[in-house]
Parts: sequence; C-alpha cells; structure tokens
Amino acid sequence: MSANTDIDYIKVSRLREYFDYDYCWNGIYVSLKDVEDYMKQEKKTYNLDCCDKYMEEWNKNDHIERIAFFIDHPQEITPIYLDNKCIGMNILPIPILEDGHHRFMAAMYRNDDTIPAYYSGLVSLLEYLKGESDIKPEY
Repeated sequence: MSANTDIDYIKVSRLREYFDYDYCWNGIYVSLKDVEDYMKQEKKTYNLDCCDKYMEEWNKNDHIERIAFFIDHPQEITPIYLDNKCIGMNILPIPILEDGHHRFMAAMYRNDDTIPAYYSGLVSLLEYLKGESDIKPEY
C-alpha cells in the first residue's frame, strides 16, 4: 500500500475507466455534454466563490462554471486526491476520488493525458493508473 505525499501523474483515460461521468453533487447532475454546451458560449463567467458558500448551496451552473474555470485555466489545476475503496478490512483496487471532481471533469473535457494526484492505496492500482503497468488490478 502507498501513502503518498508526492505528486503522481495519473492517466486521465485510465482513471476515467472507473467513473461514470455524469457526476452528481447533492442531487445535481452535471455531464460533460452540459460542460460542452456551456463552453460554446462567447461570454462565460466562472464560479470563483467556492470558498464563500458551502458546496451544498451550489446550483448546476455553479458547478459548470467551476469546471469551465479549470478548462480555461489549466495552470490552476492542483492535485486531486485518490484513495481506494475499502470494504471492512479489505482494500479493493478501485479508486475513490476524494477531492477534485471539477478538476477531473475539466481534464476529461480538455482530453489531458495526465492529471496530478495525491494517491493513497494499492501500489498495483497506482502503477496501472500511471500507465507503468497494463495489467488492470482485479478484485
């Protein structure tokens, strides 16, 4: 198991294999199609108020605007946080995205090759997510 304070670079395509995006925040679904439609607008606003109100108070546009900010400002993408799913005392080779859903959706939209991440979990899964191994761990 890896408890990493170093930044790893995770292949977006590999991480995407584990997530069914549309993403849902407190019952608000946002799809990559929603983001695509928003990005076609000539004049965009960005949700920079993420620290000014609780995410539970955000509406769909708040989430889309936050994703759009990271699409247009990729230099602002800080590492996401990944862990592994656990059932009882068993650590499964299934990544859990603890923090960074907006950044991850922006990376998917941009077709980025990698995204920076702090990873804590099974080394075999980390090696797969980084592209160092082509063997997808099974459970």
